Amino acid sequence: MPETALDLLHPVVDDGAIAAGQNGQTVVYVLEGLYAHAAAAQLALPAGALYSPPSGSTTPSPDCRVVSTDLQRKPAGYAHLRITCGPVTGDGGGAGGEKEPLSSYWEVRFTRVEKPLEALCGPSAGDPNVHELKYWQAETDPDLWDAFKYKDPKTKEEKTLSEASKTIAEKMKKGTTSYLRFVPTVTRTRIYDSPPGDIGSALGSMSAPSKFASTAKAWLVTGDDLTQDAGGKWTRVTAWQGAEAWDPDLYGTNAMKEGGSGGTGGGQ
Repeated sequence: MPETALDLLHPVVDDGAIAAGQNGQTVVYVLEGLYAHAAAAQLALPAGALYSPPSGSTTPSPDCRVVSTDLQRKPAGYAHLRITCGPVTGDGGGAGGEKEPLSSYWEVRFTRVEKPLEALCGPSAGDPNVHELKYWQAETDPDLWDAFKYKDPKTKEEKTLSEASKTIAEKMKKGTTSYLRFVPTVTRTRIYDSPPGDIGSALGSMSAPSKFASTAKAWLVTGDDLTQDAGGKWTRVTAWQGAEAWDPDLYGTNAMKEGGSGGTGGGQ
């Protein structure tokens, strides 16, 4: 069988033991590898997925249910993938898997996000360049402007937009200043006869939902609300926000702390 992204990761070892932490009924496994492999493995392990821990684990079962995952960027293009697992249940999805809900249903909504054309610019040589587009937009010579040229503000040298930047400039000449993207928010509503004990435990983790995970490249758990109705039943609503990427310097267990303590560099 071909290797998966998960197969390309290996357990973080300390004195010959797999780095795992017990927290009640959950176990945290830490895997290490290239950032691209760890990110792909995270998408393949949404909340509720079955996971077979690495050999040498102290977990009582050969399989466990993923509660949440968290991606931590490390130096030299590497990353740690933290997988928080709970015992296997028949429910099959989401944080809080150790307590069976009376009922459960899912919902996905898409929000329209308007972005400026400059958001398509990037740092690579083949990307549109935001600086030369800015210089071209400020060019006062109509002939240069119309020919997608500009004078360098420092050297006064006449320059031509790169092909990638010209693609954006052509749209700007037509009056287009922005474009639309559509980002998903997934919610899962569960009804319980008593409050679950792990409320809020996955908040802020870069963990994908067990349904609709393919609608976004990266996920963040942004809500985990619990209310009781007049009949005594408890309603839990967990929310996942999709995005192109979440910066691990700002989100997840490795996020930088207020006041400057903790966290590492190297954000996306």
